[in-house]
Amino acid sequence: MKSENVIALCAVIIALCSLTVSIYEARASRRHNRNSVRPILQLHRIWHHGSRTGIRLSNCGLGPAIVTGSRVWVDGEEVGPWTSACANLLSDELSVRPSYSTFNEQEVFAVDHEKYLLSVPTYSPQDHADFEALIQDRITVEIRYDSLHGGEGFRTVLSPSS
Repeated sequence: MKSENVIALCAVIIALCSLTVSIYEARASRRHNRNSVRPILQLHRIWHHGSRTGIRLSNCGLGPAIVTGSRVWVDGEEVGPWTSACANLLSDELSVRPSYSTFNEQEVFAVDHEKYLLSVPTYSPQDHADFEALIQDRITVEIRYDSLHGGEGFRTVLSPSS
């Protein structure tokens, strides 16, 4: 084999290695960029005697979340999406009517934003025993969401306590 053929073969191998590294780096960069704006929605039960108490949704991720859907179950039976009708249905069976906040279709939930899905303004264990039982032992809430890139199908779920 002639030396110019060896040099040409080495140049081709080096070019292929460079192309492979470039493709790998481009994919890693895209993956990093997507993760740098990933939202993380969390549902929590908040208990504050004498102040606002209920189910709180917060975005503790690095990017805004686009809410794509929701579902609510009570005692294992599906009630439907988290809408005003659903919140009113749940409120009807309680002794004290809680306040609620629902979603618009494709609502954008900003970074560090939080809102109470269902809450009472001043919690008292004696006055709100049925509300406490509802959010502690009976209700399951699922929120589905995407990042700005779309299509990821993230979800967060609040289940009854064990």
